[in-house]
Amino acid sequence: MSEPRPEHTSFFGIPPHSYRLHPAVLGVWSLRQAWPFALVAIGGQLPLLFTLPMLAVVLLQAGLRWLRFSYRLTGDALVIEEGLLARKQRTIPFDRIQAVDISRRLTHRPFGVVELRVETVGAGSAEGKFDALASDDAQRLRNRLLRLAPDEPSASEPGVDSAERTEEHVLVRLTPGWLVRAGLTGGRIGVAAAIVGAGQQLFGDRIDELVESVPGLLGRQSGAVLAVVIVAGLSVMFLLSVAATALAYWDFTVVRDGQTLRIRTGLLNQRAATIPLRRVQSVSLEENLLRRCFGWASLSVEVAGRADDQGQFQASALLPLGPRGQAEELAALVLDAIDPRETALEVMPTRARTRRMVRAAVFSVAVTAALVYAFGPLGWLGLLTLLPAAGLAEASYRALGWAHRPGLTVSRRGGLLRRTTMVPERSLQALVRRSSFFQRRRRLATLEAHVAGGVDASAKLLDLDAQLAEQLLERLAGIAVTSASVEEVPSAPGDDGPQPTTAQTERVEGGGFEPPKA
Repeated sequence: MSEPRPEHTSFFGIPPHSYRLHPAVLGVWSLRQAWPFALVAIGGQLPLLFTLPMLAVVLLQAGLRWLRFSYRLTGDALVIEEGLLARKQRTIPFDRIQAVDISRRLTHRPFGVVELRVETVGAGSAEGKFDALASDDAQRLRNRLLRLAPDEPSASEPGVDSAERTEEHVLVRLTPGWLVRAGLTGGRIGVAAAIVGAGQQLFGDRIDELVESVPGLLGRQSGAVLAVVIVAGLSVMFLLSVAATALAYWDFTVVRDGQTLRIRTGLLNQRAATIPLRRVQSVSLEENLLRRCFGWASLSVEVAGRADDQGQFQASALLPLGPRGQAEELAALVLDAIDPRETALEVMPTRARTRRMVRAAVFSVAVTAALVYAFGPLGWLGLLTLLPAAGLAEASYRALGWAHRPGLTVSRRGGLLRRTTMVPERSLQALVRRSSFFQRRRRLATLEAHVAGGVDASAKLLDLDAQLAEQLLERLAGIAVTSASVEEVPSAPGDDGPQPTTAQTERVEGGGFEPPKA
């Protein structure tokens, strides 16, 4: 396997036999930093004599940064050195690499290069970021970083026969029809609403003046015109949602290559992610109310260390939208030997339903009291909120479920947006048992099985029987966690309490868990 050509020089302190970024990174960095000045100059707000020196400074800074950036591969780690005045050396062991992503943004396309990001366990942002590499060099570097991990030998290493290499299998290929359905039923409607809201803030006065003038201009037809305007506005929101979904998930494809998942997606900003299956921390299946009516669901996996540019943890979509059966089948493939379809969910005790009904009644009474205080006897109509509040409480209770079998813990929650989280025992980092004042009055408790990743990636078993929660806590701690943090946190109502600390885990084989009989 060929390697990128090394820079055999020690100029500017660069060690010999190190590799540089592609020279096109000068253009990529310059575009990112200079475009605001260019726009202002084009608009005539800055004189040309001021703009040109600023652009020269940007180019000079990019050139110095490129000269001072280098990377090299040692026997078991990636070493990155960078810094203009203060030199910084970062060493990333191969066995801590969680995922490697390759993306091609708009700023990369004019130069024919790509960006490569290296995600590690426990990191809040990308530990290794290569802003511009040739596509072939990025592919080779990705393969080296992933296949040199100690517990995943490369097929090119001695002792691995080429006939034993696993062929690639396409698991998901999203069609344009499913893209449209995902845009019409997904959360990106909120993005479209935000855009419309921003327009209202910018042009609100003009819109109000136009609306006020409509009755005088059109007379009796003003109501019909306003209805048409409202329908047109809603149509624009849905179109924007579909467009945003298409931009994000165009040509969405998931391929399994042995024990590795390869994800390709994006229209303008193209992205290719590579995720070793052993790095998957949890699998989440989501269904909102509308999608449940059609039997549709989305599926995502959590990989520890995967974060966006702001350092926020993000999950990787494996199925933006598809039939629920396909999502379940895909989850079984990702979890390998553990098939969640064979795991029946247990219901929560009826005391959990009573708790939710009481909260619905308290909410309705509070709303009614506020309306009576504000509007007098007319405020008693606030009692009508009791029916929808009770309906939401019932839906929230029916959504609750849990299961535990050797190797897997499953939780389900959410009345409107139902989330089923599947956590393999090998991924458990910490166990937390919570019991608020109101839960203790009804002999209930919440058990959380935390993994290395975002908060939503953890399995949260809401309102278990308190005795069952204690037994399950001991069971999981005994068979799946050897050095994890196990806490029991008495919390106030609505208080999330302290977060557990991350610890190493190992899988221990054990028998099934039978809940106590009522």
